Amino acid sequence: MSTKRFSQNWDAPGVYRDVLTAMATACKPSTDTLKEIVEEMNQRGYKFTYHGLK
Repeated sequence: MSTKRFSQNWDAPGVYRDVLTAMATACKPSTDTLKEIVEEMNQRGYKFTYHGLK
């Protein structure tokens, strides 16, 4: 008997957001890590603060 494989559609709306949200919840990044993420995102042209991210 064969097992049917499932293939995730990575183009599905919101999939990347949901994966990142799940990772943030599971990993619980520290304040310093969140500040590093904000700095990196600001360098990439996104404009938000640590307080906006947490």
